Amino acid sequence: MWEIFTHGKDPILKDSNGEDVALSRTWCSLKSGMRLREDRDWPGRLYGIMLKCWELEPEDRKDAPWIISNLETVVAEQHQ
Repeated sequence: MWEIFTHGKDPILKDSNGEDVALSRTWCSLKSGMRLREDRDWPGRLYGIMLKCWELEPEDRKDAPWIISNLETVVAEQHQ
């Protein structure tokens, strides 16, 4: 979903200085809570939906009906 809304940008983690996180450090970075950055052009709630998809534990991730419902809400809000 991130790639779609960033128009095909590579999903590369950036540290607090904006530097690429080395692939060897990616898992540790994800475990510590680091995630891909939000794009300033995205609709308000979109990034929150993505974060729910990126939970480390599969049982904590939202299911497809939840994702679809929330994406439909975001789209509807954009057309008001």
